[in-house]
Amino acid sequence: MDRIVPVQSLVVYLQTRDSYLFCTSLNVLCIGLEGLVASNITSVISKIISIVKSRNTKDRTFGNLAFACGYVMLLVTNQVPDAMDYLLAEFNRVCIYTVPKHLHALNAEARNRDYYRLIGYQEENGQFESTESYLTYVVAYVKLYAAMIQTEIKGVRHPHGLAEGWKWLAMFLNSLPATTATACALHAFLKMAGFALHKKYGSQFMKILYVISRYFLPALKEQGNKMQAEAVNNLQNYLNDKIYLEEPEGQYLVQQLLSKELFM
Repeated sequence: MDRIVPVQSLVVYLQTRDSYLFCTSLNVLCIGLEGLVASNITSVISKIISIVKSRNTKDRTFGNLAFACGYVMLLVTNQVPDAMDYLLAEFNRVCIYTVPKHLHALNAEARNRDYYRLIGYQEENGQFESTESYLTYVVAYVKLYAAMIQTEIKGVRHPHGLAEGWKWLAMFLNSLPATTATACALHAFLKMAGFALHKKYGSQFMKILYVISRYFLPALKEQGNKMQAEAVNNLQNYLNDKIYLEEPEGQYLVQQLLSKELFM
């Protein structure tokens, strides 16, 4: 590697709207990874994660974006010592469900401005974003995290791979209550990582799905009007339609394009 790509160049490439150009241009950005140092790695990681905020998580191309960002994250964390610690800290800062963690307000009085800040609501001009906007970002960040943990690159060690995703899922179901936000986070994670987890863990993963069906979903439904119907339906459909047997949108495309560009 004989040249360094500036941080701004990384961001420009990652913000490319066209999926094909986005994927194939990443080879240029990867040339400069050795030039990254701890002093600017936090800026790079923060900007990569923040890119998902500009995209519609329901768009078919979102998977391309998430997996491509995961690809870059893995390359970055292998070039810069302790970069994975920075990455996980940033994930946890922008979305507590990537820990995973849930903060429960004891009563209506406790649902004050400090509480909403703690759970990750964005504030602008003294006003908090809507719950719909908040949940959209929860889904985006969890999908990006799920894409990152299952990313594989030939010859590159993953310091926070699929086994960590398996631990995350077990901790999530053991520790977090059934709410609209946790349902959205769980569905987002399964939609992106369920295929890989099922492929690796087989019958053990099916036991996890049984726990969701037997305990988590009924707990959601018991909340009645407090729950958003879409959150319940998404999880129910994931199980009924066996979505975990389908490779997530964008994974194959990104892996093929980037492998060709980087390792040919």
